[in-house]
Amino acid sequence: ISREMGAKFLFHIGGIAMMTISINASLCPLLLRTLSLTRPSGLSQRSAQHLEQQLYEHARKEFDDQSKKLSEGSEADSRWNDVKFDDVKNFLLQKSHEADHVEENSDEVSEQAELQAYREIFLRFLQNEYWTYLEKGQIPRKG
Repeated sequence: ISREMGAKFLFHIGGIAMMTISINASLCPLLLRTLSLTRPSGLSQRSAQHLEQQLYEHARKEFDDQSKKLSEGSEADSRWNDVKFDDVKNFLLQKSHEADHVEENSDEVSEQAELQAYREIFLRFLQNEYWTYLEKGQIPRKG
């Protein structure tokens, strides 16, 4: 195959791939909503809310640390150089008020089921790490 023909071939394949991604990206959310596949279960929703709360607390702590460093005159993280601290503070306060008004999920999931789900997630994670260590040779295959 000539270089020119290869370039044309690659261009067309890339164009088809880009069109596929564009169409799928724009239509998938609509399809999932129509089929009601995006509604999380009670446990998933509570887990997501818990994760969101943990992320919020971490962001708030990091923000407080950086603003304290800046006010003390010590060198802050360079990622915060162009940040308007008042805007971030207002955003974090807004998120804090939203988190206070989150309604409890009406679907009651027993604590036992929730613990079971967390155990299963932990065991899957542990199994994945075990196999990764085996593949890297950090754990002997025979022991």
